[in-house]
Amino acid sequence: MNAYAHLQYRIAANYVERRCVEVSENRGPCVDEIKQIYGDKVPLAEAWCAQFVYAVHLLTCMRLGLIVLVPKTKGARDMLNKSRSIFRVDGEPEVGDVFYRYSSAGTGHVGIVIGVGKAGITTIEGNMNDRVGIRTYTWSEIRDQRKGFAFIHVAEKYPTAYRYLIRSEWY
Repeated sequence: MNAYAHLQYRIAANYVERRCVEVSENRGPCVDEIKQIYGDKVPLAEAWCAQFVYAVHLLTCMRLGLIVLVPKTKGARDMLNKSRSIFRVDGEPEVGDVFYRYSSAGTGHVGIVIGVGKAGITTIEGNMNDRVGIRTYTWSEIRDQRKGFAFIHVAEKYPTAYRYLIRSEWY
């Protein structure tokens, strides 16, 4: 895992540790904080998985002195489509990727891959059951064409991030 992927994980995990949950539909102090980091006067009652992913990448890039390349989109499918011209996108997950999966409600769902193993992948996601949470997807779920999984390889665009030491004051 390179420094970019590691710092991204620590920032996302901080929201899990803080028990970031909605207190009303798509609202709550922590959720509103994510929307404020995202910016652009987002309607506060709007779904927020893509905003979470963008906010985590923005904070990661700010701490490493890098330019954020993840597209700033309000919808998951839009993030996937706009990422195709910037990043490698395929069906093979790696730690540090943004994952996309189809959802019958809305434009899909995105989150951050924090682990890849024999059982499947582990992710941190915003707007997952009205909170920021950790989830595991099995390989059978990932390979199910109806789920439409795709992996946006973000961390590999920041190979020079290795020169930064991971320091606790960054997160």
